[in-house]
Amino acid sequence: MYKVNVEGKETAGVIEAGDMAEASTKLQERGGYILMLKPRFSWGQISFSGWAERLMGAVSEHMSAADKIFFTTQLGVMLKTGLPIVEAIEAFVEDKRTGSSIMLKGLILDLKGGKRLSGAMAAHPKAFDKVYVNVVRAGEEMGNLGETLVYLGNQLKREHGLVTRVRSALIYPIVVMTAMVAVMGFVVGFVIPKIAEFARSSGAS
Repeated sequence: MYKVNVEGKETAGVIEAGDMAEASTKLQERGGYILMLKPRFSWGQISFSGWAERLMGAVSEHMSAADKIFFTTQLGVMLKTGLPIVEAIEAFVEDKRTGSSIMLKGLILDLKGGKRLSGAMAAHPKAFDKVYVNVVRAGEEMGNLGETLVYLGNQLKREHGLVTRVRSALIYPIVVMTAMVAVMGFVVGFVIPKIAEFARSSGAS
């Protein structure tokens, strides 16, 4: 569901798209300024009791590498198309079904309270480290936050790919060494005693 302003006239409707970034791009291509954009079917309408919110809050700081890359890149794309930052992050809250949605709601509250995105993110160091926050702050200072987030998302993707390849390269020798140790243990603990016993039996006879 969307609402746009085209030459002073507000228009609302529904647009078909694979995700929020694609929907934002399609609307931008039509012209006008995006006032609101959210999924037609909102999981955000489902209310949780207070105890459930507190339980989810215990893991709200966590954001996996894949989620962080997706969030950063898609947020940048949506900001580049002109979608207001609060509306853009609300779209992720609507889609998100894990504890990190609570953290995103915290970002929204801070933004509505007058904080910049970098300042709001700095309050969640487990999800956004100092380097991440400083890059976002630099984008805000230069006035190209959307482009900065897209660049940051691409950098995170490359770093994650490198880490994954390094881990894969390290796993193989560890498996080989473990297998060698197991074989040596079998030889020392079972084969050699059997050979020694056979040798003693042969000598006795």
